[in-house]
Amino acid sequence: MNGLDRSRIEGALAAAVQYSSADEVFAVLSSTTGETTRIADGIVASPHAATEAGMQITLRKGNRYGSIHTNELQPDGVRRAMDIAVAQSAIMPEVEQIVPFPSSIEFVEAASTHASSRTSLDGSELLKRLSERVESAAIRLTGSLALSHNTLSIASSNGLFLHHPSSFVHTQFRLYSNDGWSTGYSERFDDALSEEEVIASLDGAVQKCRAWRDPVEIQPGRHTVVLEPRALADMLKPMMEQFSSRAVEEGRSFLRKLDGSNFVGSRLFDEQITLRSDPRNKDCASLPFTMDGTPVPSATWVQGGVIEQLVLDRYESAASGGLPVPPPTNLIMEGGASTMEELVSSIDRGLLVTGFSGLQVIDPSNCLLTGSTRDGLFLIEEGRISKAVRNIILRETPVYLMKEVEALGAVERTSTTGSFFPMLLPAMRVKDVLFGGSSGMI
Repeated sequence: MNGLDRSRIEGALAAAVQYSSADEVFAVLSSTTGETTRIADGIVASPHAATEAGMQITLRKGNRYGSIHTNELQPDGVRRAMDIAVAQSAIMPEVEQIVPFPSSIEFVEAASTHASSRTSLDGSELLKRLSERVESAAIRLTGSLALSHNTLSIASSNGLFLHHPSSFVHTQFRLYSNDGWSTGYSERFDDALSEEEVIASLDGAVQKCRAWRDPVEIQPGRHTVVLEPRALADMLKPMMEQFSSRAVEEGRSFLRKLDGSNFVGSRLFDEQITLRSDPRNKDCASLPFTMDGTPVPSATWVQGGVIEQLVLDRYESAASGGLPVPPPTNLIMEGGASTMEELVSSIDRGLLVTGFSGLQVIDPSNCLLTGSTRDGLFLIEEGRISKAVRNIILRETPVYLMKEVEALGAVERTSTTGSFFPMLLPAMRVKDVLFGGSSGMI
């Protein structure tokens, strides 16, 4: 599988940024060539191969902007799209402030990917073996295995050119007991996965599916919890989206003070909490530039509980005369020395949370989240996991977790459920996390 070759990408972008009828042009070209193999109720479908490529073009003519997306990447097709964008700009309102598109920058490539490794997986054969593996446990398998090669390239008429090729493996499996009353979940995102890693991930989900039998109900209230890394990832992603100067200004962030200023430089979290990002981390490689052409450097967002900095977009930085601070494309949290057994053993009564489903922000001023637990919720009694618990509704903010954390485990690679945002996170023990009643979710 190969995406667009670099010469064709450069030709398409050159046809856009050299367009003489516009004062400025900015173009983003993305392509994906991949193969997806699906399995439903143990039946493996034929692999589906597909190639997608398209270019998003934004141009400025005077004080007006026009934008268009095109899949015609030959020079003539690009120029036709540009003509439409120019016509569109003529009817758009004028803007007061012109922020030039990015120009040529010094760019350091992210950690290299392992394209040769990912091609060693045979999707159909692997899914057949996985299906046979779970059949013996009276469990049905549904899901997919996707292999892809991707490119993201950005250019501007001011001399910018960025190019990032990557390989990608995504496995996503939902497990069901034969009676339909117990489920498990396995998902991995990586640039390369071995067959052994996929099997190990699935085996963990099988164990959770088999263990989540005859769940009991618990009363709404506050419970000490151990959050596995994926559950923590689902809660941290919306919190990190609030590390933004614009969100603070618009009252959509817990980092806004009553007087309208922010908490940068203040200790808001427990001193165990340090959050960083680095797209060149070899264990957590991510996109090394943003979609608006800003390079993403390594950054520290929280150090020992102290808020270090906020995202500052190009428009805000131009107004203030400073440099933009791009959002993180991955997240790395420092862990602790506790094993999972040690995190659980000190709890008289609490909960082990594997993951969540449908988490959403219901109060942006303090990042209050709601959503259901899923894929393994277990009662902890006298330092051991005793029984399964019916899924319940979370009513909590990750800000509280960061303040009331008791202990951390070793970090492991994870991501948010259903979407790719690479993270290195530990398991976490937190006291008095607020839950509502049963969600009714299997």
